[in-house]
Amino acid sequence: MNSSPATLPTISNHDSKIQIIKDAISNFISAFTGNMFSMALGLMLLDQTKLPISFGMTSIIAPIVSIAFMVPIGNWVDTYRHKHLLVISSTLRIIIIAIFYATMGLFSGMALFIPVALLLTGTSISANLSLTAYSASVHELVNDDFIQKLSSISQSASALSTILAPLFAVGIYSFLGFDFFIIMELIANLVALLILLSMKFHYVKVVEERPTTSEGTQFAKFKAVLSYINQEKIFKYTIVAGLVVNFVYSSLTVGYPYIIKTELHLGNGPLGILNAASSIGILIGSLFTIMLSKVRYRYKFMVPFILMNVFIALIGLTFIIHPSQVTVSIIGGTLSVLFGIATSLINITLQVLIQKTVANDMLGRVMSLDQSLSMSIMPLGVLTYSILFGFIRPGGLILIINGVLMSIYILLLTPFFLRYFKDHHM
Repeated sequence: MNSSPATLPTISNHDSKIQIIKDAISNFISAFTGNMFSMALGLMLLDQTKLPISFGMTSIIAPIVSIAFMVPIGNWVDTYRHKHLLVISSTLRIIIIAIFYATMGLFSGMALFIPVALLLTGTSISANLSLTAYSASVHELVNDDFIQKLSSISQSASALSTILAPLFAVGIYSFLGFDFFIIMELIANLVALLILLSMKFHYVKVVEERPTTSEGTQFAKFKAVLSYINQEKIFKYTIVAGLVVNFVYSSLTVGYPYIIKTELHLGNGPLGILNAASSIGILIGSLFTIMLSKVRYRYKFMVPFILMNVFIALIGLTFIIHPSQVTVSIIGGTLSVLFGIATSLINITLQVLIQKTVANDMLGRVMSLDQSLSMSIMPLGVLTYSILFGFIRPGGLILIINGVLMSIYILLLTPFFLRYFKDHHM
């Protein structure tokens, strides 16, 4: 159920390249300063309250907000012009941060959790709206030949910021304090807003801006997209596949610190190397997908999906067979890079597949559902694997079992995906 080509705007390659450059710059600025701000916020809360939850508030609030606003955000994105929504979202974020800056001095100690919770709730709503609107507007920014490049470069910018932000945040916080990060975040968001205003959105069709008035209508509109996904099984399977990838990824998020520090007593060195290696792998994979735009989906999706499970099992095996600092750092680090590359290839390919094949008037709701479920599955994965690593020894065995079970899962799905890709010449 694709949109008819006649309904799509004509966007030149030159315009597409300009849009991608603007999006990459805006994405990097927002992600880089946002990640530094988030870390500085955690450090400030930890200094004031001495509670470890200071660094976990975003992980708690973001999934709750994502699920709570999944229906209205999906409907808004499919109802209103995307650029208008993005401008409103960016402006809302600036206002929320400014209010937080003006009022945070009124709170101290444990009471600081009140303005911080409100800040994170507001910025999470803004982030979800922006992410969904951007994901649904790809046909308005670039032509079909550049959709994968847009997704790849956007994820590359986010991955690079994830690597660099912690390196800068701690040092800057020590010298300049938390106020500097608030001002930096306000300036960065203003710059991102100016870049957004300069971007040209080629609208697929005239969107009638009519507010959805009743709760019943909100859920009725979202129910329509659930029916659509159920009819088009490829979307159901791709969304589930994305959830599985994120769930499995959380096993490393929990497993690395637990196995390396608690079980093997190898210290922070190997842990830092493996965490950095995963982020570097995601960055490499994001850049690598730019060169794979002409490669068929059956290869750039199925091959990394299979290899991902092999890498995670080999990482577990490394922890069991030869758990020294050198072995874990070198072999584990290399495998973590490869795992990050495979994960990045899968995520980008799935996103592009959805963006290219979902009907335009459904894309906002489908992306909202996909992103909300993906964000919510991570805390569930962290909780699940936290329990498993507490009961099963050695911890590397969990990663090996993970790889084996995932391989069986992929083998079961392979006939369906290959048949679909063959029927659609992908």
